[in-house]
Amino acid sequence: MAGCAKKEAPKYAKPSETIQETAVSEQQLELLKTVTHASIMVFTKNWDEDAEDDGLAVYITLKDANDETVKFRGVSLPVEIEIYTKEYESGKPVKGRFVYKGTATITSWKDGNFLLSGGIRIPFEDIKTTEADPE
Repeated sequence: MAGCAKKEAPKYAKPSETIQETAVSEQQLELLKTVTHASIMVFTKNWDEDAEDDGLAVYITLKDANDETVKFRGVSLPVEIEIYTKEYESGKPVKGRFVYKGTATITSWKDGNFLLSGGIRIPFEDIKTTEADPE
């Protein structure tokens, strides 16, 4: 037997000048009004055939006042991502040198769930670090 699996195009963060507006149902707007904060996780990830990690996967989860995931769908939310190196002052971590800026879109709560293959991909070659930057 043979079969086909539908693969979705990966979501990459990239510079963008325009954000498309999407018709959003009243129900989804009311749901999004319950968002009070976000949780962000970042992992290195391999998304091609070789064994090496290709970049960062950023998972953004919108949360309500009870710290529960707000399960929205069918809404295009623009996300601006900035990455800085981490430096230390007096033993405490602080924002270091700016190394990346990009824009992406999340369209569902599933985009923030690493178990559901969500996430925004940022290739390592787009992050402008130097040999002198801390790891």
